[in-house]
Amino acid sequence: MNSKEMELLHMELVDVIRQIYGEEVYITDRIGISGGDINDAYHLCLSNGENLFIKMNANAKDDFFAAEKTGLEALHKAGAVTLSVITYDKTKDNLSYLLLNFVRSSRPKRTYWEDLGHMLAQVHHAAVDKFGGFSPEFYDAYHEIIPKEPGYTVRRDLYNLYHLLNHLNLFGRSYLAAGRRILKSYSQK
Repeated sequence: MNSKEMELLHMELVDVIRQIYGEEVYITDRIGISGGDINDAYHLCLSNGENLFIKMNANAKDDFFAAEKTGLEALHKAGAVTLSVITYDKTKDNLSYLLLNFVRSSRPKRTYWEDLGHMLAQVHHAAVDKFGGFSPEFYDAYHEIIPKEPGYTVRRDLYNLYHLLNHLNLFGRSYLAAGRRILKSYSQK
């Protein structure tokens, strides 16, 4: 985001912050946050001591952050710990933003991995029973119209391998085990 876009956004955010927190509250500091490759992200410090997280995108479609809000709400309903959406909108200059509460990084608890495993299982369970996911009945009905062709499972895994390897390259080792499983199945054929 260039400095002009940031300045225009800052002026509009001043109004948003005042509408939410009151006329006397203003942004005291804006700190860039790295890690994402789609949006610009900042930690906003407010004069009332609150800390916010804002994601911005100059090229986002109208429903871009609405979809993220919906996804965060679905994760929260499934038991995941998520950021709270304060608001989202587009500026007059067509810059989309999503304003959330800010959570500081900290050292993981001793039970971090166990907690994450339980939470992820709850999310997957909710998606099947209630991330927006499709039920087995959906797939059964779909395949009544378009039946699975011979070799479907093999092709599905092969297609998924590309994405797993891409994610391994971009995001790290958490995708390694699934990729190895598929590669192993092909080496045994």
